[in-house]
Amino acid sequence: TGGGSFVYLCQLRVEEMATTGRRIVLVSKEGDEFEVDYGVAIKSQVVADTLADLDEDTKVVPLHRIESVILALVVEYCQYHYDAIRRDYPEEDIKKWDKTFVQLDKEVLLQLAEIAHQLMILDLFDLACKAIAGLIRGKSTEEIQELFGIVNDFTEDEKAEIRKKYRWMSDVVQQVDD
Repeated sequence: TGGGSFVYLCQLRVEEMATTGRRIVLVSKEGDEFEVDYGVAIKSQVVADTLADLDEDTKVVPLHRIESVILALVVEYCQYHYDAIRRDYPEEDIKKWDKTFVQLDKEVLLQLAEIAHQLMILDLFDLACKAIAGLIRGKSTEEIQELFGIVNDFTEDEKAEIRKKYRWMSDVVQQVDD
């Protein structure tokens, strides 16, 4: 009722601002500038909040902790999904694009997930996490450790104790796999 009307008015304002042609410049750690439509920029809740806290003349948002290569991927993702909504892309096309998009080097994928989380781009964070899960699906503990460069410093006795303590987990995993 009353609260719903306020939310609706806020959504209308965001949509209006997204279609006004307002351009925002996102600046990376290296100082590279990425100029995007306002609607693309606010796919990040952090950027949206930053812009809301500043006056409407603000056109530059510094993102000093984000490397250019990762910011370029974030912009590419947000631009595609912004266009997908505005142009009503078929859901199947979006899923196909997303699947191709996350076929990245492991290190880049991990950084992308971290930055998506920091910028609060939840759909990108979810997509990156699913891709990371795909990297480890079906792998043994040793294979996962090798993949991520994790050193196992447990003794054989400690490993046996952990297996005994968490034996129930292997039953759960087996049920999920079946």
